[in-house]
Amino acid sequence: MKRRVAALLVSVVAIAIVPGSAQASPKPRVDMVPNGGPVMTGTTTVYAIFWESHAVDHNYDSHVKSFLKDLNGSSLTSLLKNYAAPDLATSAIGRPTNVTLGGTYHDTTTPLPTTQIGTPETDAAVLSEVQHAISVNLWPTGPHHLFLVFTGPGYQAGLTARLCGEHSFYFDAPTGYDVPYGFIPRPGLATCTPWGSNGINPTPSGSVRIDGALSTTWHEIAEALTDPVPRTGYDDPNYDEIADVCRTSYPNVTGGDNHNVVLNGHDYLVQGVWAIALGGCVVSGPPDLSADWIAFDFPAAPSTAITFTVYGGSTTSTLEVTDEYCQGDQFEIWDNGKDLGPTSYAIDSQCNGPNTGDAQTAFTDGGWSAGTFTLPAGTQSVSIQVKTNVTGSPTGTAAFAASAPTSAAQPGSIGQRVSGSSGINRNE
Repeated sequence: MKRRVAALLVSVVAIAIVPGSAQASPKPRVDMVPNGGPVMTGTTTVYAIFWESHAVDHNYDSHVKSFLKDLNGSSLTSLLKNYAAPDLATSAIGRPTNVTLGGTYHDTTTPLPTTQIGTPETDAAVLSEVQHAISVNLWPTGPHHLFLVFTGPGYQAGLTARLCGEHSFYFDAPTGYDVPYGFIPRPGLATCTPWGSNGINPTPSGSVRIDGALSTTWHEIAEALTDPVPRTGYDDPNYDEIADVCRTSYPNVTGGDNHNVVLNGHDYLVQGVWAIALGGCVVSGPPDLSADWIAFDFPAAPSTAITFTVYGGSTTSTLEVTDEYCQGDQFEIWDNGKDLGPTSYAIDSQCNGPNTGDAQTAFTDGGWSAGTFTLPAGTQSVSIQVKTNVTGSPTGTAAFAASAPTSAAQPGSIGQRVSGSSGINRNE
């Protein structure tokens, strides 16, 4: 759910987590596209504000702090590196890469709001609390700082509306920067926890309320980094951001404590986020096929670059595709006549940006268009079509890798199987 709060001159994005299965999958969506606005590039420093004028829950606070610390260098934050756009301050093209915890503050004196999340009164109170915490702690503001407000017992989300958290920004006139912040109230058990009112146990933390808070925290961080000024960064045609489209998706749940990700040795249960390179809701990256890249030439768009057979077995197989050399080319993937979708949005560099002939580097960097696709069991006829050729050159180079054996390609020319540089220079 999106709304704009004109009285505060800010844009607020609110999420809605509905009760249901923790492993439910969202409906297929059009891929995320940038709207010309910024992302929070590089490492973002997060500051946690615990607003606890009614009571303090030390166990709850401890889990939040641990989660924020564990995001540093994690598999979760690495999922955001494919969201390239101008930096929030410099306008230089970059991508989010990491999150670190910069500080915490416990406010036990300022009264909590008396209105629910999503109301103008609460929006004003949250903004005031963020500015109060920044002032008291002399915290820096700017394009690489994110402030998150958590509430203690006495104020919770999901009572009169299914809003579980939101993120926004304000303009700081002294510095000239937009300052992103988020609000994660204490979850209501019926609406803002991974299984809603079902209350399935055990959970990684031993508390569905804590697990709900941590999942909402990840939701808001992922969206703040990729859409810090709401509706200007990445969202889909419905204005849903990368976590909105996955709000009911908790993939890869395993173990006796029902976790789906391990960070720094700690088990967590968090919702997925949309990965444009993978085309779905995920909590982890693609399988390692780094030794299996096969380079191929592609012509100008639109045209078919390459067709080949994947000899899958009794289970699904994985196909990875990436552009190489000049950034900006993009591809559409077809399997037995079915459109599997495009590779990720490509930065139009016109060959003025970074250049690499290493497929694995291009695939993992985030600046080159890439994608991971799941193929059904059995033999599959795969075609890779050129959707965009950034230079219009008749010869470009890209690469694919599959987890199952493949045939020779028709009609495009296929290069050697490569691990590292292919030695082919195209679009230069």
